[in-house]
Amino acid sequence: MPRMSDNKGPISHAQHFYANWVRNLRETAGYTQQTLAKNMGVHRSFVSHIESGKRAISVDTIGQFRLALITGEADKPPFRQRVGTRLQNARLNFSPRLSQEALSEMAGCSVGYVAKVENASVSTTVIRLERLASSLKIEISVLLDDLP
Repeated sequence: MPRMSDNKGPISHAQHFYANWVRNLRETAGYTQQTLAKNMGVHRSFVSHIESGKRAISVDTIGQFRLALITGEADKPPFRQRVGTRLQNARLNFSPRLSQEALSEMAGCSVGYVAKVENASVSTTVIRLERLASSLKIEISVLLDDLP
């Protein structure tokens, strides 16, 4: 099975959406990029590259921003785990019910990769998650549905 790779071409719809989501959430919280970066323990350029779409946004990156910007986020299960559970539920509720192998073939990735995303043992980029969602004929927002 061919490896699923991130597209280096034009920014995807999901990548653009979540880049704007980060910027809007940061601005609503009243943070500068520098202040947010300091609170997250990252360099300001990391925040800048995420917001501009120059850096791929992963589920873990969204989780980092959620922890820094959303009150009560630390009280929930890790974001990666919630996304994996949603992916598994979407796959199992697909009609007809899909195996991990069938989803992997539809999305052009390995069955091990699907298993790792579902089990939260690997972070995936928004671009890759969008491919999995598309294979399930759902919007990526279904997998990331608790975004404010």
